[in-house]
Amino acid sequence: LGVEGIELDVTDSSSFAAFLDAVEERVGPVDVLINNAGIMPVGAFLDYDERLIRRTIEIDLVGVILGSQEAARRMVARGRGQIVNVASVAGRLPTPGLTVYNGAKAGVIEFSEALDAELSGKGVRISTVLPTFTNTGLITGLATNGMVTSVEPEEVTKQILATIVRPRV
Repeated sequence: LGVEGIELDVTDSSSFAAFLDAVEERVGPVDVLINNAGIMPVGAFLDYDERLIRRTIEIDLVGVILGSQEAARRMVARGRGQIVNVASVAGRLPTPGLTVYNGAKAGVIEFSEALDAELSGKGVRISTVLPTFTNTGLITGLATNGMVTSVEPEEVTKQILATIVRPRV
C-alpha cells in the first residue's frame, strides 16, 4: 500500500507527541491530521461496565482532544494546518444501545466546532466528518435498516478527502 505504520496510543499525549515527532522526522511537518480512532460498545446502558464507559470516552473523545492539541500546537506555530475529526452520525442521532458512543461522538462534534472557532484566525481549521455506520469491524453484529444504512469505507474516505479540499465544521 505504500503506507508506513507508527505505533500510537491516542489516550496518551506523550504517545501522540512521539507519533507526530516520528512523522515529522520521516516526511516533514504534518499539514493534515485525521483523528479516526474509536470503539463502539453496544448494549443496554444499565449493563455497561464502568471500565468500558471510561475506555470509550478515553479513546473516542479524549483521544481526539489530545491529538488535536498536540497537532494544533505545531500547526499554529507554522500558521497553517488542518485537523479532521471523524465523529459519527450517532453524535447527532440518539440510538438506544449506543448511549456512551452517542455521548462521546456528540462531544467530538461540539469540541471540533469550538476549536475551529478558536484556531481558525491562527491559520488552523478543524472539520468534522459524521459518517453513518461503516462496513468495518466496528459494526460487526449490528443490524442496519432503511432509516440507518451502512456505507463502504471508501465512501467515508471520499468525504474526508472532500473535507480536506474544502474545510468545514
